[in-house]
Amino acid sequence: MRLVLGVAEGNLWPVSNALTNRWFPVREHSRVQAFWITGSTLGTAVGIPVVTALILSSGWRGTLVSLSLVSLLPAALFYFVADWPRKSKGIREQELRDIETDRKSPAHVEPLSFGELLKSTPFWLVTAAQFASTTTIYTLVQWIPSYLTTFRHVPSRRWANGSLLATS
Repeated sequence: MRLVLGVAEGNLWPVSNALTNRWFPVREHSRVQAFWITGSTLGTAVGIPVVTALILSSGWRGTLVSLSLVSLLPAALFYFVADWPRKSKGIREQELRDIETDRKSPAHVEPLSFGELLKSTPFWLVTAAQFASTTTIYTLVQWIPSYLTTFRHVPSRRWANGSLLATS
């Protein structure tokens, strides 16, 4: 199930980037990327209480199965999106012109080589931010519950419903 979860979620970021590049005018890319990033953060904020409720109701195995299945939904939805706007049947001609004209007007950008990527400051800033975000999520979702139940011998029902805070 962890493999299924990883396969379902692992491709979302690169697919989102590709769709942003292909489907939106260049002038809207930052707004669309902000939408993807906000969705990820908002998902974490909403996900922690949902995952807690799932763990309490079905244990970690049931939670893993539920999250794996739910994670397949966005991956399945991308199957129905055309790779390029020109291949889509429902797009208006004016919108198609806006996307394609905007794409041709900016200066051509050459991709970085792997060596240049490793020397790129923005790459390392994004890497550091993602590391901090992932570490925080791991700590909240994985490590703290494990620590409380394994080393502090606090039953999960006690810390999950907040009664641990009242008795500490």
